[in-house]
Formats: sequence, structure tokens, C-alpha cells
Amino acid sequence: MLKNQLRHLLLLPILFTMCLFISSCDKDVSITQPEPAKPDRRLVIRSKPKYCFIFVNNRNSGYFTPDTMQVPDTLIRLDETDTLITLKYQYYRDSVFTVHIPAETTKELYIDFYANPAMRGNFYCTAKPTNCTILLNDSSINAKTPFTIKNLLPGKYNITYQAYSHRDLKQTFIIRSSQTTNVFMAPEDTTVWLSYTHENSPLPDNSLYSVCVDKKDVKWFGTASTGLVRFDEKSWKIYNMSNSNIPSNRINCITTDAQNNIWIGTDFGLAKFDGTNFTTYRTSNAPLPDDWVSSITFDQNGIMWVGTYRGVTRFNGSTWKTIFSSTTAVPSVWVTGIAIGTQNDVYMATRTDLVRYWNNQIIRYGYTMDTTFSVSTALNAVAVGPDDVVWCGALSANGLFGGIFSFDGYFWKSDYTGLPNNNMNCIYINKKNEKFVGTDNGLVRFTNYFLDRLIYYKDNTNLKSNVIRGISKDSNEIYWIVTGGGGVTKYKSKNG
Repeated sequence: MLKNQLRHLLLLPILFTMCLFISSCDKDVSITQPEPAKPDRRLVIRSKPKYCFIFVNNRNSGYFTPDTMQVPDTLIRLDETDTLITLKYQYYRDSVFTVHIPAETTKELYIDFYANPAMRGNFYCTAKPTNCTILLNDSSINAKTPFTIKNLLPGKYNITYQAYSHRDLKQTFIIRSSQTTNVFMAPEDTTVWLSYTHENSPLPDNSLYSVCVDKKDVKWFGTASTGLVRFDEKSWKIYNMSNSNIPSNRINCITTDAQNNIWIGTDFGLAKFDGTNFTTYRTSNAPLPDDWVSSITFDQNGIMWVGTYRGVTRFNGSTWKTIFSSTTAVPSVWVTGIAIGTQNDVYMATRTDLVRYWNNQIIRYGYTMDTTFSVSTALNAVAVGPDDVVWCGALSANGLFGGIFSFDGYFWKSDYTGLPNNNMNCIYINKKNEKFVGTDNGLVRFTNYFLDRLIYYKDNTNLKSNVIRGISKDSNEIYWIVTGGGGVTKYKSKNG
């Protein structure tokens, strides 16, 4: 009994404390009245042109204007009675305005950029030569340079210049609101030089290795990686591994035989093209020293001479005969060029010296070539003139400069001074005994090397590259020059 009374006395302070806590909690509870809803103001914007970006108080709203009523309305909920609206459209001036919309209303606006004269711009057209006919988006505007085309809506326009004896030149220019865009173009003068590149013709590759003009004046170009190209100055045809049985898309050299078959040397064999099919010869089906074919030529008896990475062979149409070869790749057997002398002797350029094949004998000139000027004998090209003088072009190698050699059968001459570059890539000699030497930095033309050298560059011609890799000539006395990176250039020399 006494214990129960004591227990009740102990519980009284606890109950009292709980009552105080509950009472205090009741006093702190309050109810906040909800804020009144903001007025509902809406704006519908339509514009011409469509799809203008809408900025509200200089912030991108993420909305853009619809085109017509058929497109769902763009509704912008506005939190301010006076709101700054900016419409943005590429190349146009911003259209900026303030709108005031009373509460619980929707306002509709239509903004016509085209109706604002300040939105328009101009083209100021100049050219070299002057008096070029101007085409705007392929249509005549009956104007010649210099001329200002006024009041054009902003955007991209194609402008073409046309001039006599010049290639049409078209480029894309941009009009911006309230601005005059200067348009200057210089159409290519085709009176003497005319270039064909991947950008202005169907030529598939600007990097070329070889060129040949056949007996019908058809031009053949060997590319670095996109196959063989046929061009008759009217149409183009490309033969590659995707559309023909050509053995490779890399064409190192090209020549023709008496029947006008096209012979090509590739990095994967020798091939004959009869106009329809390619017949391929490799080490697997013919006694070629190597599948890398770097030079082909026919002698006065119609025998084909084939230079490879590991030697040279000849083919009379039925029988092959290896002249020299090696099972290993050494510079002395890498035949980089072959030329036929006036006595039907065969001259072969190798990476160490000049080799002559005459009366079934091989003569090497490695130890007799004049190196007074420390000219490298890593030969890369060879040609024989109508006077039977042999001309060789060398690459820089083994610490020696590349340069030019000449050999008259008795004496050698060599030099590397006065050249635009010390890597010789090709040599062509015409009937007038003029030499054309292609280098890695320009084309050298001369009759007497020490007296009358001319050098053609990108800067003084319409060559698109200074890397000259091959030269040929058609029956109209026009030269065809292939380059490394600049496509093909047609050169109409005044002197033949």
C-alpha cells in the first residue's frame, strides 16, 4: 500500500512537465494564408521568316516562332506587365521591342523581318580581270564587275564570275543585315595554264604520280590512291579496284604500246588495259623481279622494258627476259626510270647510278659519274634528247644534294646550283631539245642548263602545287603536268 502511494507521488512531476510542453506547442501553431495567384499574361508571336529564337528580358526562352497558324501557337507566360522581347535569326539584325500586356489577357504579335529595310545588305563585287559577268545563284543580273548588288535579304548566295579565256569561278558568300560584303574573285586565266583538281573537276585525287597521252590524244593519269583516270577533254572515266579488275589503286607509271594498249605499273603488279579489261602480271604468274613496278618503256623494236623495286626485265609479247635482279632490295637494282637512246640502247636510272644496256651488255656508270659538285647519284628520273645526250635527275641522299646530270657518251656534267629544289622527280625532253625537269618545288625549263633556265611555280603560273611528278605532251603541243597535291595542269606553251 505504501509502495503504491510513493509510486504515484513520483509520477506527478512527470505528468506536470508533459502538460506544460503540450500547452506550449499549442501556442506556437499558426496558419499562413496562401499568396494570391499571379496574373496570367500570355504572348503569341509569329514571324517572317519562321523559327526566330525568342529571348525574354535578354534570356533565351527556349521557344521559337511558328510559321503559320497551322503550327501550334508558341505561348509565353509573362511575369511582368512590361517585358523586353528580342527575336533572333541568323545573319539578321535582332528585332527588339517591349510589350505591355494587361492581366488575364493574351496578346498576339506578327513581326515581318523582310519588311524592314534595315535588315537588308549588299555585295560589292570586284574581280581580276575586271568586267567579269556576274551571276547570282546561277542567274544573270546583267551586271559586270565592279558592281554593287543592293538590298539583298541576309543569307548565303552563290556568286559566279565569267570572263573570256577564263574558267568560271563560283563561291558562296554571306549577306548580313546593314552590311556590305566585299566579294573579290580572280577567275583562272586559261590562255596558257589550266588546272584540273578534285575541287573543279571529276578528278578523284589531287595527288598524282604519272601521266601519259595515248595515240588518240586521250590523257591518262595515275593517282596515288584512287586508281587510273581517263580524260579526253570532254569526259572523265575512273578505273579503280571497286569498278574494275585493276590490280591496285596506286599507279606509279603509265605508257602505251603500238596497238594503243595502256600499260600501268602499280605497287601490286604490272597491268595491260585494252579498253575493256585489265590483264595483270605479278611475280606469281610472270617472271617479274618484284610486284612493285616503278617504270615502263617500249624500245624501237616494240619490246617492253619493266623496271621494278628489285630489278628490270623485258617482254617481247611472248617471252620474258630478266636483265638484272636481286632477291634482296638493294639500291643498285631499284630501277626508277627507263629511257631509250637514238641507237635503241636502254638507259636505266637506279638509286645508285645510271645503267646502260647495249649489245646484250650491262654498263654501270657509278664510278665515272662526275661528282665534282657533290651531287647525289640516287637517280629518280632519266631521259634521252634528240642529240642522244642522257639527262638524269637525282634525289638528295647520303648527305649529298640531289641535282641534274648530263652524259654525252664521253663526258659527264652535274650541278645542283640554281635549282628551286634538290629532289628531281621527272624529266621530259621535246623535239626542240628543251628539257622540262619536275622537282619538289617547281618546274625547270631550259635548253642550255647554264644559260636559259626558266622556273615555273604556283606564284608565277596557275600550277596548284609546286611538286611536279610527271610530264607528257599531246599532238597539239600541249603539255600535261601532274603534281603532288595540285591535280593536273594543262600548259599551252607559246613556243611548243
